[in-house]
Amino acid sequence: MKKFTFLFSIIILGLATMAQTPQSINYQAVARTVDGDPIINQAVSVKISILAQSASGDVVYSEAHSATTNSMGLFSLEIGNPGEVLFGVFENIPWGDADYFIKLELDENGGFNFVHMGTSQLLSVPYALWSENTANPEDADADPANELQTISKVDQTVTLSNGGGSFTDDVDDADANPANELQTLTQNGNDVTLSDSGGTITVADNDNQPANELQQLTKAGSTVTLSQGGGSFTDEVDDADNSPANEFNTSLTLDGTTLKVTDAGSTLNADLSSLVDDADADPANELQMLTQDGNNVALSEGGGTITVADDDSDPINELQTVAKQDYEVTLSQGGGTFLTGLISYTQAEIDAFTPYNGLTVHNSTTNCINYYYLNNWFEACGTCTPMPSQATAGDDQAFLDNTITATLEANTPEQGEGLWAVATGTG
Repeated sequence: MKKFTFLFSIIILGLATMAQTPQSINYQAVARTVDGDPIINQAVSVKISILAQSASGDVVYSEAHSATTNSMGLFSLEIGNPGEVLFGVFENIPWGDADYFIKLELDENGGFNFVHMGTSQLLSVPYALWSENTANPEDADADPANELQTISKVDQTVTLSNGGGSFTDDVDDADANPANELQTLTQNGNDVTLSDSGGTITVADNDNQPANELQQLTKAGSTVTLSQGGGSFTDEVDDADNSPANEFNTSLTLDGTTLKVTDAGSTLNADLSSLVDDADADPANELQMLTQDGNNVALSEGGGTITVADDDSDPINELQTVAKQDYEVTLSQGGGTFLTGLISYTQAEIDAFTPYNGLTVHNSTTNCINYYYLNNWFEACGTCTPMPSQATAGDDQAFLDNTITATLEANTPEQGEGLWAVATGTG
């Protein structure tokens, strides 16, 4: 990094004898290294900017110069007479309207990689450029108010106070339409026209070449350049193999305390052991076991023990049973009771049921109504005897001499006669 010591030599020549103030400022500076040694006999590029209001204010004018330092590191140039104007018009700077500052930027290699070297305020000397705009520097009455004027209008007469004169406003707006006085601005090539006889002006392009205002961005090696004096910079990204694809990572794995990052070209290993604080390097002793001894539940590796309380120490009385009696379902150990709307019977229970008196059914065989009364079935159109009992005589017996008898028991019909029939055997 170089530094510069500035020697400002701002010279305005011939003010007394010349009719016009010179539109330039002589400028000199000495370039020195950080050790204070002058940069001698070397071509440099210099960028000068004029800033308004402050050292960080808006740029009203900027220009670029090519200069060569002498044997003492001194270089000279004229501000306003540049090698290349970058912005603004030097002659149009309103020197009397604000404070102005000179900003210096320099490329010690003669290119466009400018480095800001300092900003200094312009003091009284350059403001001689403003003297030619001062027509009447003296005010004999020292009254700051009587230079002020007001403008007024009565009917069609417009008057400027303090002897400023008057004129007649001859604008005749016969149709009282405020819209038809509006004008539009159009462009045709380099011609710009204002409607309603507003006139036409030509916007000059000195070389008549619309393309040379366009800039191109190019790269040669590691240098990136913007054409038309846009400058250049060095791309410091170093990609030795010029392959844009082999920077892509294809996998990321952890092997113990080694992190492996793999791309198309190679694998990068990163040792993460310093981030792991495990004094014994045993991956197993971090595992813990849960055990129970009676009411005590313990977690290994110092995880602690808790006691699960059981007030009566009886492991059985937590068990419950469910029972059903007819329509009532009960859960033991105070679990409660509820009624169910469903009940089921075994076939034996169904067969043992006795019909209740007054039960009536339809006999599809006789097409009569049967009803049950006093342990017998009766038909509305007759009497239905109950089915006879089946009697057994035991083992088969032989009646040869009429000396052996067998007694058979059966129900006695309430109505009608009972008849025997041999179901099995002979007789």
